[in-house]
Amino acid sequence: MHARGRAYALLRQYGLRPFRARNGAKAFRGVLKCTRTSVPVHFEIDDWDFTRYPSITILERPPELPALLAHVDADGGLCYFAPQSIILDRYRPDDAIQQCLDAAIALIDDIVDGRNRGEEIVNEFAAYWTLGQNPSAWPVLVDSQPKDDEKSFYYFLTEHGKPSRGLIAKDVTSARRLVHSIDIESIEKGAFACLYFRTAVAPRIGSDPLPATIHEFFSFVRKWDPALAKEVQARLGSSKDYLKRSGCVIAIATPSGGIGVRFKHDMIRRQGYSNSPKHYRDFLHKRGGTTAITRLKLDDISPEYIHTRNLDDYPSLAEHRISLIGCGAIGGYLASALVRLGAGTGSNGVLKLYDIGELEPDNLGRHTLGFAALYQNKALGLREELLRQFPYACIEAHTNEPALTDEFFATDLVIDCTGDEAVSEKINSRHMRSRRCPVLYAWIRGNGECVQTLWVDANEKFACYRCMRQAPGPNYREERFPVIDGPPNTRFLGCRSFTPYSVSSPLSATALTIDVIIDWLKGDVAPRFRTRYVENGKARTVKNQNLSPTRACPACHPN
Repeated sequence: MHARGRAYALLRQYGLRPFRARNGAKAFRGVLKCTRTSVPVHFEIDDWDFTRYPSITILERPPELPALLAHVDADGGLCYFAPQSIILDRYRPDDAIQQCLDAAIALIDDIVDGRNRGEEIVNEFAAYWTLGQNPSAWPVLVDSQPKDDEKSFYYFLTEHGKPSRGLIAKDVTSARRLVHSIDIESIEKGAFACLYFRTAVAPRIGSDPLPATIHEFFSFVRKWDPALAKEVQARLGSSKDYLKRSGCVIAIATPSGGIGVRFKHDMIRRQGYSNSPKHYRDFLHKRGGTTAITRLKLDDISPEYIHTRNLDDYPSLAEHRISLIGCGAIGGYLASALVRLGAGTGSNGVLKLYDIGELEPDNLGRHTLGFAALYQNKALGLREELLRQFPYACIEAHTNEPALTDEFFATDLVIDCTGDEAVSEKINSRHMRSRRCPVLYAWIRGNGECVQTLWVDANEKFACYRCMRQAPGPNYREERFPVIDGPPNTRFLGCRSFTPYSVSSPLSATALTIDVIIDWLKGDVAPRFRTRYVENGKARTVKNQNLSPTRACPACHPN
């Protein structure tokens, strides 16, 4: 029998028969027999490659079940597999479909038996709050919120070709800076005041439906976190600001994500109680308790969240002062990676970019910048692009060579990725005078056969950049660790020359450099000298290690 024929036969065995479907999908309906009950379901396949799981929807809920069920959305859709948790066999669709049906039966059995009902709902609270009942929660972006000031503002964003959404920001400057990087048609201060709260208690919800009125919301918060409930009531009873607008947003940051509600004021009582918020709060607990609320889905877009959510057991680069010398092939990709790691964020954080050169046509094939930055200074072009992507970052562009004074090195980290040995020697020479901050050197060897990094700090037990060459003696200035036999292939354009290498080389150098920085953030940069090779490249093997200084190094031990 044909593979799909076997799948259709299997569905009949489970009591499911063909049903009309749309857009080329195959649908089936019937009663799914479980251990303790039978449930009418709709089964639909729109992807026979099974990159998406077939959808299974409960058509009629058993009457003994509560309104809110674990792993069941407002329309009855079953979440029987976590996304990408099970790889279904596209070559055996009957086996794949059986896996799905058996998982759905097991889930329904658990629901009927009440196993893990409360625990599962708590663990997936954000999904229930967003999609738990119709209509779905209204999307709202949340920018950084000041920890010592609870006052925030609510804005409406109109995007090209998309439904409008909300934005919570601490001021209009922050809001405009943010939307400058998004395709926003307009931004206007919303008709709602915003009260912002934080709690360390994860939301808990029983089997009751999600709150639909302001009274139900107050009750929900009181059961979840009594201290938070008191704080909300205190603000509603003391703040006159929230009565100056036609409605109110209550936003709450929780360990499970941000949630909130929005409701409109009773216009007559709002005006009558404008100087007595306590009386209006009392009204919300009595006759005004039936006021409908709109649930809000709060998406955190603050630097604190964006640059830390993918980190494991180490901090981000927030609050660090970093100077990057060289915005070429390595520097361009590296600057982008540094910002994604949090560079330039925090009250004291700054990323300084240094480069005197312009982006020329022969740079385009291996630089992160494209035609939009052609003939523009690389540092300026890179800063402009990074601020377009991350408008809140503090990034400086310097088009002159850095003055390598003690003040320049009075920072948290200097990175040299010029790839110019003479320039690196100069940086190293000035750095060795004070060793005020660590300097990380990164470069590409030969035609990209390998990339290397060297970490140099105040610890005199370890080598400086000049120690990469032999000290005075018979082999003076020869490479201490040669990896390439002979000079690299070089090409000439007029009086200029360049070393060709694949675009993968600066990406590899960037990855190696970031790995060193992450180790620094973790507290241990060893090994300080690292080499990463291209597969099948003709290069000698050099062990990653902590280098000791060379004897009589002119930089480490100047006369």
